[in-house]
Amino acid sequence: MPRWGLLVEPPMGQNAIDTIEVLAEVDGTREEALRLLAEKVETYQPRHPRSPRGRRLYRTDDGWLLVITGSWSSRLYPCRFRVCELVWDSSDGA
Repeated sequence: MPRWGLLVEPPMGQNAIDTIEVLAEVDGTREEALRLLAEKVETYQPRHPRSPRGRRLYRTDDGWLLVITGSWSSRLYPCRFRVCELVWDSSDGA
């Protein structure tokens, strides 16, 4: 049974380095992983912007794109959510 990573690339503040967060790992089908990710997207609260003015959610082939508008300007903060199949993990001892 495949293992899926539920990943998010959160919006970062000025001059920050991009990061990826693993929200969870789940065993099952891709469709099951996408459903679980959808639940996490709805409640996700990124650190930036601190006071969002608006949120728009787009569906993509491998997850979602959440676009947040900051309260102090029209700057947009993209937040990408993806489902990725785990194919190898060095901590498995293999």
